[in-house]
Amino acid sequence: MFGRSPKKAREMEHQIRNRLVQKEYVCKVEGEFPDEMIECSEPIEVISYKIGVCKVSPNGKTCTTFFQKLGYDGINSIILCRPKTGRMHQIRVHLQYLGYPIVNDPLYNHDVFGPLKGKGGDLGGKTDEELIQDLIHIHNAENWLGMDGDSDLSMFNTRKDLDESLVGPISPKEPNDTSRHLSCCFYIRRKFELLWN
Repeated sequence: MFGRSPKKAREMEHQIRNRLVQKEYVCKVEGEFPDEMIECSEPIEVISYKIGVCKVSPNGKTCTTFFQKLGYDGINSIILCRPKTGRMHQIRVHLQYLGYPIVNDPLYNHDVFGPLKGKGGDLGGKTDEELIQDLIHIHNAENWLGMDGDSDLSMFNTRKDLDESLVGPISPKEPNDTSRHLSCCFYIRRKFELLWN
């Protein structure tokens, strides 16, 4: 968001700083989200600042997010998210807790959080330390982006799944044109390196 003049930029900065601006986000989540507006007021705790992982926990900081379904395609829902506070990964963690993780979320929509992927705070019996170690293991094994489709730790089963989930179906100009795939994967891999290091 940019102000078209210095005066307008100062006004907008003042509004944001004084929490006069309401933030809204639109997310695509797994499953059929309920029709009624949902309020999630579960506290969120950062369990590792180093790798940036949070979870719902009674030891966490208070926060509230409102969710409203906008549509459903038979598999996934489109929802409007209105956070009332600004905790780290608040929307992602609340959606995971509610059992509707964001589609293609490389962190909070992953089996490393247990068979329920963290729904209801169920981490599959893992301690925070075990969860952190598992996340680090997956990252260090370079399976985080699913490049090795053969591994059980991979998020994606094939390169084609990775391509389509990130940029839509690829229709190369020539049968062996992989430039779009390579540039996309390089960009995403670089983003994760910046996040994890």
